[in-house]
Amino acid sequence: MKLPYKLLIVVLASFTFVLNSCKEECPCVDETNPECDNYDPCWDKKPVTADFYMYENHEGLDTSKGWEYYDTDTLLGQSVLLVAKEERELYWSEVTYTWIIGAETITAKDKKVITRNTFPSNTQIPVTLIVSKKPHLDCFPEDDGIDTVTRYMVFPSNADVVPKWQGEYIGYTTDKPDEILQLGLYRSDTTAGSTSRYPRLSGLPNSDCQWQLIEFVTFGYEQFQIKDNSNWNCYSIKGLFRTFGNDSLVAKYSEMVRPNVGSYGDRVNKVFIGKRLK
Repeated sequence: MKLPYKLLIVVLASFTFVLNSCKEECPCVDETNPECDNYDPCWDKKPVTADFYMYENHEGLDTSKGWEYYDTDTLLGQSVLLVAKEERELYWSEVTYTWIIGAETITAKDKKVITRNTFPSNTQIPVTLIVSKKPHLDCFPEDDGIDTVTRYMVFPSNADVVPKWQGEYIGYTTDKPDEILQLGLYRSDTTAGSTSRYPRLSGLPNSDCQWQLIEFVTFGYEQFQIKDNSNWNCYSIKGLFRTFGNDSLVAKYSEMVRPNVGSYGDRVNKVFIGKRLK
């Protein structure tokens, strides 16, 4: 027993020596650490910006029930949530926000977030944000502390709009990447002669599930949400279906566990990744 104990002492002593040597010889290269030679005092500073987000905000979009906001200039419904990116810095500077929405102007230090309702359909509506804030001149000597950004938003006519997520997608679920599925997602039933106004989903949770009507839904221009689903034959799919760019879709959803695997009502989370077919 004495030999292993002596070896252990030698190993520990060597390890301590290496650590001490590294402290003395290994350079400190963390630009966020004031004790390092390459410390950058501007690493967490940014020039003043008037960039902002535009979110759909119509009734039915509820983040507490799973909805995820996304930036878009094409909005369904008649309400917009505007969120400035610039924030006040404690002990440094307040921020003055000036929003110009059509003919309306709102100026205040507490208007980082505002909502507005009721806009004409199919019309490009300008939204301008002017931000005023004390700049970090040591880091950005040309920053005058004032920035202006203008974006345009449009509210398509609800009767005519084709959501960006509508269409056919081919892809797979991340737990079964070798099993190719074709997912179909449409705002309304496309069967000839059908008068249903409910959206239709096909291809999930597997290729045996053909068209199913989904009653409890909400959606925006780029995202579709199944809030509840009583279609037990197709495992009661619930979740978010979101388009990215023009040709891809990611669905984060849950489905009921097969009755012979788990208890009734048990659910499992899934992710579908697909490319647009049409």
